[in-house]
Amino acid sequence: MAWCPLPDAISDEAMAQLIAMPFSAIALLDFLNVKAGDWIVQTAANGAVDKVLAALTAAHGIGLVNLVRRHEAVAKLTALGMSNNVVTSGADWID
Repeated sequence: MAWCPLPDAISDEAMAQLIAMPFSAIALLDFLNVKAGDWIVQTAANGAVDKVLAALTAAHGIGLVNLVRRHEAVAKLTALGMSNNVVTSGADWID
């Protein structure tokens, strides 16, 4: 495989995330051994790994419930196409 230098505009940290975040989400699905029709509940669902996990579960027919602390996060997740978003800061969130 030939070496291809990255553009200077992409930081080393950003490139590391482009590799590590998807791999973490894929490894999580493999570890959980989930299949189409199964469900996962994830906390702090507005992180990078969680957003990748949302795309992977949707593509594989796996249900996903996203827990976040703030109402503002729900709007951001919904804009990304993520549903089943639950805000945990209220006393009645479990209902």
